[in-house]
Amino acid sequence: MNKKLYILSFLISLCLVGFAQKSEKVFTGELKYHISYPGSDLSDSELDLLPEEMKMYIGKDKVKTSLPSKMGSTEIIFDLDEKTSTVLVDLTGNKYAIKSPIKENKADTIPPHITETSDTKEIAGYNCKKIFLTVFDESGRPKPKITIYVTDEIYNPKAFQFMPEFKNLPGFPLEYDILNGEVPQRLTAIQVERKSVSKRTFKIPKGYKIHPVYEIQRNY
Repeated sequence: MNKKLYILSFLISLCLVGFAQKSEKVFTGELKYHISYPGSDLSDSELDLLPEEMKMYIGKDKVKTSLPSKMGSTEIIFDLDEKTSTVLVDLTGNKYAIKSPIKENKADTIPPHITETSDTKEIAGYNCKKIFLTVFDESGRPKPKITIYVTDEIYNPKAFQFMPEFKNLPGFPLEYDILNGEVPQRLTAIQVERKSVSKRTFKIPKGYKIHPVYEIQRNY
């Protein structure tokens, strides 16, 4: 696979790894996660192209994830009422917008297995507990366990409808270790801000044109 296309696919996958919860007031606001790549086999030059942080903007019925990198930026806007996602890619000066429906596949109907532990730690000022999440592929075979630290002090049961494997977590994930393709990564929240998020945050900026996926694959 072409390196640019691989990185584009990687960034989109990372944006999708976003995330369900229990405190009584519905959370809206902004979060910032630091991204590290523990145990990665990528070279220093490859790691240098990958993002070091992810921002999440959570509104009443929309969510946006944003990943800046040295090659450009990737953002995804999720409309939870329309059940659509719009990927915004600004890569080497080219701007693309790809809108598609949020669909469940067969694997999404298999409930993930959650193992709770007694381990706790504080992340971004919130008390979190450690859990292990096991999700399954379409044939029912388990995938590698995901290590997650969740808090019940942040609540928004609607925010993560676009992530079937995360939507029934016993809390909001503030740190998680996952395998994105073959690249291990750890996302750790470093900032959580409760606030009203402007509707403009979820608008497609000027300069982006809608392209079918095959055009992006052809160009990269």
